[in-house]
Amino acid sequence: VYRTEAGARRLIVKSPMGNPLIRRLRRAMIRREYRVYQRMTEVEGVPACYGLQNDEDLLLEYVEGKPLRGAQRHLADREQFFAALRELILALHRAGVAHADLKRKENILVTPAGRPCLIDFGSAVIREANGGLVNRFIFEQACRVDLNAWVKLKYQRTAADIADADR
Repeated sequence: VYRTEAGARRLIVKSPMGNPLIRRLRRAMIRREYRVYQRMTEVEGVPACYGLQNDEDLLLEYVEGKPLRGAQRHLADREQFFAALRELILALHRAGVAHADLKRKENILVTPAGRPCLIDFGSAVIREANGGLVNRFIFEQACRVDLNAWVKLKYQRTAADIADADR
């Protein structure tokens, strides 16, 4: 993963690296992640995807922000941030995507405006239109994982403080 510029656009490029076998696996993972981004074109709070270059490099919008890990203590309005993050997660789910790796605070950026932005959809689960019972079950479980991660992040693992509405 590296940052570059193309004209006026600042980009993040995800490229497959490694020996031929590992590179082939990573290329398939990047193509899968591209499919995930195609589901989220209308979701605000997710970097824009500019497609695949050479059928293997994923081109994404560079979003200015700090990972939640370092920015969490400095949130201007903690309640507003976590309410916006919850709405963003629910918007993903409505689009048929569960992130499935929100426990990693590095996957949640805090923009200069104090808004959440989600990155790194390599572990995401897609709800397939004709995915059947197994796909639906896995998707629903991944959605729960997302919401459980949100609760843990918001309440910093202090179960006694969890509001009834968030339970």
